[in-house]
Amino acid sequence: MNRLIKWILIAGGTIVVLLIAAVILIPMLVDVNAYKPQIEAQVEKATGRPFKIGGDMALSVFPWIGVALSDLQLGSPAGFGDQDFLSVGRFEARVRLLPLISREVEVKRIVIEAPALALIKTKSGKTNWEFPAAGDTAGTPPDKTPPSDASAPGADPTLAALTAEEIAIRSGRLTYMDEASGEKQEIADLNLVLKDVSLDRPLQIDFATRFNGQPVTLKGTVGPVGNPPASQTLNFDLALAAMDELALTLKGNARDLQTQPVVALQVNAQPFSPRKVFERLDRPFPVNTADPEVLESVAFNASLSGGAQAISIDSGQMTLDQSRIDFEAEAAEFDKPRIVVKARIDDIDVDRYLPGVAPEEKSEAKKKPAPGSAPPTGEDRPGDVDYTPLRRLVLDARLDVAKLKVNRALLQQIVLKVKGRNGRFDLEPFSADLYGGKARVEGNLDVTRSQPRSNISLKLTDMLIGPFLTDILQKDFLEGKLVTAIDLQFVGDRPETIRQTLNGKGRLTFNDGAIVGIDLAGMVRNLQAAFGTGERVTEKPKTDFTELDIPFVLQDGVFQTAASNMKSPLLRLLANGQANLVNETLNFRVNPKFVATLVGQGDTDSRSGLMVPVLVSGSFDQPKFQPDLKSLARQQVDKKIVESDQFKQVFEENEELKPFEEDAKKLIRGLFD
Repeated sequence: MNRLIKWILIAGGTIVVLLIAAVILIPMLVDVNAYKPQIEAQVEKATGRPFKIGGDMALSVFPWIGVALSDLQLGSPAGFGDQDFLSVGRFEARVRLLPLISREVEVKRIVIEAPALALIKTKSGKTNWEFPAAGDTAGTPPDKTPPSDASAPGADPTLAALTAEEIAIRSGRLTYMDEASGEKQEIADLNLVLKDVSLDRPLQIDFATRFNGQPVTLKGTVGPVGNPPASQTLNFDLALAAMDELALTLKGNARDLQTQPVVALQVNAQPFSPRKVFERLDRPFPVNTADPEVLESVAFNASLSGGAQAISIDSGQMTLDQSRIDFEAEAAEFDKPRIVVKARIDDIDVDRYLPGVAPEEKSEAKKKPAPGSAPPTGEDRPGDVDYTPLRRLVLDARLDVAKLKVNRALLQQIVLKVKGRNGRFDLEPFSADLYGGKARVEGNLDVTRSQPRSNISLKLTDMLIGPFLTDILQKDFLEGKLVTAIDLQFVGDRPETIRQTLNGKGRLTFNDGAIVGIDLAGMVRNLQAAFGTGERVTEKPKTDFTELDIPFVLQDGVFQTAASNMKSPLLRLLANGQANLVNETLNFRVNPKFVATLVGQGDTDSRSGLMVPVLVSGSFDQPKFQPDLKSLARQQVDKKIVESDQFKQVFEENEELKPFEEDAKKLIRGLFD
């Protein structure tokens, strides 16, 4: 027995000595560089691209399994020139051998130095980052080896431990070139260092690079990763800094990573200037705003939570220049999606953020359709906007704004609620304070067809029309308090299409106001001065009224009124005609009737009941006013001749002429037809 044990010990010792000798001598005796051609050929076969190991290969076995390679070059496919797709200056990996027996991975270092990745898109649209599908390279049939069953006995993939002294990428570079557009993007000086890595300790991250010459850094902690990885809640606390302008922090955790990942995240962005970010990147700012001074200061913070099925944002706050926005939102069923959002804004001038208009666009906008041109219905004309996403959207939104300026109009205490699904959206009663009055709007939007269809019901009470028109139109032509009820329908999403398809009806009632720019009393008192043929008065003309009532209908963009009237202590006014909103032309007839003295005592008899019709024509920009001289002459003939005592006396004193009295009146009146 002792002899047997002796020989077993001798044999075992010999094997150990031989193993140690092999571990030490194999790297010394075997020239691994002799295998470079075979390695290069296998890589070329797998990728379909040229591959070269330009430097020496080094191999170590004990106590660390190590490999070191240098000057690695993987080329691009044919048609991309001599540009390498990927090159690596040096690669080194060292793992301790003995701990691997017990599934403990102990890494000394994994270092990649000077990696360079070049992504190229040709003018024809081909890219150099597309590789053949598995099994398509060099006619090699796909590997039909069945996948290993991780659940089989003895197939436990769990690591007992994983540690690493250093994992690093140094001096990396990534470039992107689009030959069609000439666009080039570059990430340079890329450095990532992970030290003292372990599955049961938080991972320290130190990342830095330069994007198009601008610095970007990411620092913080992630983990612990857990064993097996992603088996426990993953915490993170990261700080991102970019372009010496943007500072962003992300803090939270992710759980259930192996089943249904759920994230809880607190995001905080310190005030930064989006304009300066693009300026530092030497890129044009993507948004053309009417005011070039906006988007100079943006900051936000919010709590975000959710996963693949739903996500929510709570306690969101954002500052946009001088405005503060508080918001919260929920999103689910992302294939639709279903969105619930609430937002509150303290004070914002939307006009500053709307797109600016180039001079050529302004001149184009001034072009009007030729008078008499048939307005398109917009019913089946293809639209420029794809409304497919809106047809799937389920929306429940509410917006509260304390103070809002849009299209130069000032609104306050706004409450806006919108709900919709299947391409149909309802505007629930919208309310706002508007120039001393109240506004209430209801409506709906239907985008189930190629062109959207809209219905709007508007009610206003006691709105000061003068300041409103001055703000939105920059014109002063009407004063008073407006009360109105309007129902409108239109098709389309462009202003010109909306005008051409605008239909509806309503009533505008103005109380205690004035028509600025027209002096109807002066037109009667001094026709030459009023209509530009005589001496003009220096004071701005105005016609005061106690009530101006305008019932109207809209048909294909044409505003028509048949019984508008104005009341004042001085006169009564009746008006009819139309305003073409498409061509922006006017065609009205105004019939004022004076009911009181114009110049003082004694004038009542000479002026009372006198009708002086006024014709309004021209365009919205340049309206024209002129008296209806024919009608005026007819009135004077009636008053001075036909209805005079002398005319009546002629027929009373001459019985033979009495049968011809009415014919004589018609004949005289017909002289002015």
